[in-house]
Amino acid sequence: MSTNKQTIGERVKAIRKDQRLNQERFGKALGGLQKSSISKIEKSENGLSQRNLKTLCQTFHVNEQWLLTGEGEMYLPASQEEMIQVYMQSILSNRADIAELQLHFFKSLSNLSEDDWVVLDKIVTALAEQN
Repeated sequence: MSTNKQTIGERVKAIRKDQRLNQERFGKALGGLQKSSISKIEKSENGLSQRNLKTLCQTFHVNEQWLLTGEGEMYLPASQEEMIQVYMQSILSNRADIAELQLHFFKSLSNLSEDDWVVLDKIVTALAEQN
């Protein structure tokens, strides 16, 4: 039995902090909630609607059981493809906060030809074998 005394609002705040989002960006990720709405949810002044709960869990791959009860892990186990998707979504939603190198890197990847991908695959494979 869990002894976690956090409220759902405190767990929502923990997710937001873990995602390194301010209340405004977190609200946008949940479908356009206002910063004041996120603040009230985090302070348990307002509840989390069923729709927002589902959106939060899907968007951030959160374990719904943990969000509701505090039991289990915060996040669901994710496949490698899902982790990449979440990472890319976080980059796109946080463009102002992202380092110029990351933006340049992903823009460059998007312009690679088939031959470039073959070369890149060889480089990555060689690096992985060194470790």
